[in-house]
Amino acid sequence: MTSHRCNNSLPDEVPSSSSSQEKFLVDLGGVLSVLSESIYTAGPEVFVRELMQNGQDAITARRLLSELDFQGAMSIEAITDADGAVTVIVEDNGIGLTQEESRRALATIAFSMKKTDGMSSDDSPFVGRFGIGILSGFLVADEISIFSRRAGSNVPSVHWVGNINGTFSTHSTQSMAEPGTRVFMRLRPEAAGGFGADDILDIAQKYGRYLPHPITFRQGIHSTRVNDTKPLWEQPLGREELLEAGNEVFDETMLSSFHFQSDEAGASGLAFIKAESCHAGAESTHTVFIKNMLVSERALDIEPPGAPFLSIIMNSDRLRPNAGRDCVMANDQRLPALRRDIESALLNHLDELHRKDPQRLAAVVHTQYRCLAQLATKNRAYLRFLLDHLPMETTLGRMPLGALFRRHASVVEYVTDGTDFQRLQAKAHTEGDCIVRVETESAHCLIDLVSQSSEGAKAKRITSKEYLGRFTSKSMAPSHREAAMLAELNIELAQENCAGVFYETDDPDEIVRLEMSTDESLDRLLDLETDGTAGAKKLLLNRLHPMISQMISGAADAQQLRAWLRLIYHLALLQAREVPTVAETRRFSRSIGNIFTSSPLAPL
Repeated sequence: MTSHRCNNSLPDEVPSSSSSQEKFLVDLGGVLSVLSESIYTAGPEVFVRELMQNGQDAITARRLLSELDFQGAMSIEAITDADGAVTVIVEDNGIGLTQEESRRALATIAFSMKKTDGMSSDDSPFVGRFGIGILSGFLVADEISIFSRRAGSNVPSVHWVGNINGTFSTHSTQSMAEPGTRVFMRLRPEAAGGFGADDILDIAQKYGRYLPHPITFRQGIHSTRVNDTKPLWEQPLGREELLEAGNEVFDETMLSSFHFQSDEAGASGLAFIKAESCHAGAESTHTVFIKNMLVSERALDIEPPGAPFLSIIMNSDRLRPNAGRDCVMANDQRLPALRRDIESALLNHLDELHRKDPQRLAAVVHTQYRCLAQLATKNRAYLRFLLDHLPMETTLGRMPLGALFRRHASVVEYVTDGTDFQRLQAKAHTEGDCIVRVETESAHCLIDLVSQSSEGAKAKRITSKEYLGRFTSKSMAPSHREAAMLAELNIELAQENCAGVFYETDDPDEIVRLEMSTDESLDRLLDLETDGTAGAKKLLLNRLHPMISQMISGAADAQQLRAWLRLIYHLALLQAREVPTVAETRRFSRSIGNIFTSSPLAPL
């Protein structure tokens, strides 16, 4: 038996010589601290993943050795002693190690035997690549004991024992009759509490459920298959079954799903379209496997730019994970190709829905139109789905965006403020005019984009003041009686900063109209509890309406006239969808009292 000081441990004395060349020395305790804090961010549970990874790679290596038909297998066993101590045993029938290989592979940090001649690490069939996996065992155990026998060799099997203090020992043994490796780890008491048999099984299934070589978990006389299911994207599931699976994987409701493949990234998988509306700057997380081993359930930046409504579950044989195997390398040169291929599959899926399931496509468009509108600015292929299936609110009811532009030969008019839309809605509906409500930035961007792409109708923004002004004539100068009435109005509504103007319209039911800007409307909302005034307003009085004409004729004295003008102003506020201020409400209440006390206009 030979005992060694691991070449990653710092000796008591460091030789000093100006002429000698020496190797770097590494403190194992410091390395473990870096591993746990900076690399293995998933926590101590990664030791299960790394042991499975090593076993799977050992089986792959044995098949490459010339045993292509070799049927490899792994087992994981958790034994709990009477005192509660947990021992984990992981065994595989892979290629195994010689004594010399154990010294190099197990005791040299960042040394990996999984290099394949003439092949980049990205194209390697092996899951592991960094040569640090075995160190994860020291996150939960003080000692790791490994028995191994090399396939295709007549040399004896080896027993390698590594300690957390940085020492290891090796010696030949006859304990392994067949090729393979058996790893023993007795967990530290503080670690054993968090890693019972059920916990270890859950961790094994979490990371290894899609690994290619069979893995069996044993506890006493009971055994469970860890990886007994095909990857989700390879299962022959119907549409609704896939959506249910997506709901379970991502813990949210999905509207639709589609398969994708990327030859350059060596990737295949499923993308789900979320049922919850997203904005283009939102963040989406994905489940990513590399070489069938789980890398992350919260991977970022896998989806095409501007498509955070996608949740993706996939495997890649060519993308590169980071050293901790918890995310894809952000600078991986194959990521752009992967995103392009996913977007191409998305467009094909939307096209298929357009032909075969327009109702589902309408749901997708209605829910995710903000993102689709942004995507359409870069790729006009998205436009046709939006044109046919995005409903827009108009003064004539909801109708698809495309129908709006087909309806109008020259101009599609729209307003960008909800209150402005309400002010003109009734009049436009009566006149049969189609005015579109476009409030959100995405909708505004989209209608401008369609306008630019259209060879016919163009979009034009208007205001309620501009629209209603088309039906108003103010050319006639006020008469003497009208001027007197306006003088009383200006006195009564001085505190509201509102002036009166007469106009004419052919609408027999229109009494009054209030003109104010959007900024003035906002000022009022911010000033509800004060007695202050908002910006200047105009109260337009239809001189052709019987009520207004009777007021002009002098049927009421000055006090009663002001009371009626106050009532009409309040009516105009409500028609304009404006909320009266506290002060305006008080003054209105007083006016109501004056009207019902005595008024010759009461019959009106």
